Amino acid sequence: MPFLYHLAVTTEPGWWRITRFGAAPPVVLQRLQQCDALAVVLAPSGDLVGAAALAEGSLVAATAVLDLQALPDPDAQSIVAALAPDIVRAGFEGAGLRRLYHDRFDGEPDLLGATAPHWTAEVRYPDHARIGGVLRARTTYALGADTFRSAFGHGAST
Repeated sequence: MPFLYHLAVTTEPGWWRITRFGAAPPVVLQRLQQCDALAVVLAPSGDLVGAAALAEGSLVAATAVLDLQALPDPDAQSIVAALAPDIVRAGFEGAGLRRLYHDRFDGEPDLLGATAPHWTAEVRYPDHARIGGVLRARTTYALGADTFRSAFGHGAST
């Protein structure tokens, strides 16, 4: 949890789902504990470099929001992006989901890696939040399990 807290406040406001109600430790830790699933991403050296979270899951709709975060370092971002297909596969297969959503502010690094071209922009919120004195848009992307399996195969390693 200490690393996840560090990552949330380091990437804030990017991890909007976790930090939108504030960055105080009790607030962030409570929001992290409300996630349906959390995983940390390790570099080959064993250093913690990022995280993935499934949140706001719906058993009825078989959907969830996938948050991918990486430390603000090109190597960390590259590692998270390279593992994105495996993380997405885990979301679909491990949680039995039919659809994933992913939110990103304009200007944030794209951590979806090889899966990025398969996500579809569903909703764009213009001027969603003021970041660094500039109003930035936030976009919600969607990816269906069938689309993912067509592109990456069912159960195949990426």
